[in-house]
Parts: sequence; structure tokens; C-alpha cells
Amino acid sequence: MPKKARGRNGDEHAELLRGIWNELKLLGKNLGGRIDQTNVRLERLESHLKKSNVRIFKDVHQSGHASGQDVMYLLELLRPKHVIPSHGERKSKEAVKHIASALGYGEKQVHLAHDGQHIVLA
Repeated sequence: MPKKARGRNGDEHAELLRGIWNELKLLGKNLGGRIDQTNVRLERLESHLKKSNVRIFKDVHQSGHASGQDVMYLLELLRPKHVIPSHGERKSKEAVKHIASALGYGEKQVHLAHDGQHIVLA
């Protein structure tokens, strides 16, 4: 299971974040024409993160909307009692409902709301 990382000094995972921050500072110092050293530092940082079970994505386009794989990962990670897709077109919300159903969520656990509709969770 992936580690959770938070950044306060007394936090149990602060060491992971301090290590990442130190690598990034070193990386930034080496950007002035030392591409080979920068690549080595990037590889070291990536290796360190992978050992800590951090998911690394490369060549990613950010649209602001989660992919189906990300929705599935989030539902598996959080295991909410109810799933309420709250943003996007109906087609996108139906896709989230389908993913939740594939993960074992029933009709009474997945709620597709329309603008202005109230949902009562019991």
C-alpha cells in the first residue's frame, strides 16, 4: 500500500518529504548546463520515491479531470461508503457509477445527482 506523506516536522513521514526536498534543491542547483548530473539526480530521486511506494507518472497531460484509472485507484484507496460524482457531464458521472459498480458498490451507494437535487444519506 502506498505511503501517505505529510510535511510537518513532527510527522511520521516528514523524513520522506525532507529527502525529496533535498534532492529537488540539489537538482535545481545543477540545472545550469550540467544536464548529465541533473539526469543522475532525477534518476536518484525517482529511485528513492519508488522505494517508498510513490506512484510516478511521466508525460502526463493535466486536464483537471481524473481518468477512469485514477477514479478506480481513489475508490480503492479511500473505500467510501457512498460515491457521489459531483462534477462533469452525465456521461462522465455514468462512467464513475460504472467503475464503482465494478468495485462492488450497489445502487444505494452510488448517487447521480442533478443540479439542485438533494441527496439524503442514511
